[in-house]
Amino acid sequence: MSVRSRKIGRMAMRKRVSRLHAVQALFQMEVTGLDAAEATECFVAHGVGRQVDDMELSGFDEEHLRKLVVGAATNQDQLDELAANLLSRDWPLQRIDPTLRALIRAAGAELLLGSTPPRVTISEFVEVADSFFPGGRQVSLINAILDKMARNLQPAAFD
Repeated sequence: MSVRSRKIGRMAMRKRVSRLHAVQALFQMEVTGLDAAEATECFVAHGVGRQVDDMELSGFDEEHLRKLVVGAATNQDQLDELAANLLSRDWPLQRIDPTLRALIRAAGAELLLGSTPPRVTISEFVEVADSFFPGGRQVSLINAILDKMARNLQPAAFD
């Protein structure tokens, strides 16, 4: 493996860990009432050096984490409305697991940023979902919601 390949691999892993932390921070915001800056700072200060599913969480892209958390908080109404329109009437957004809501919001924020191809965003957040719900139906649900959300927010990427 070349030096460049290893560097790209480390950068991708740092972003993946940032996505995981963003979901955790958004969950924390919902449960505790912290704002985006406070929740993000918790992960910047304390959310490192742990092992989850054989993934070392010591290195993450702090800027990406902040963009996702702030973007999700700033655009929460828009993202929630979009997600609610994609869910069954029997399962309104407030009825689903708060971790799923956090996943949808974080992924939606990344889709709104537009700096990552939507298929990559979907794939990455499906991986994050699998770390919270290994082999569960929730992973398929997240995949379906994010696919529809991405097609709504970035239709040109699917032509």
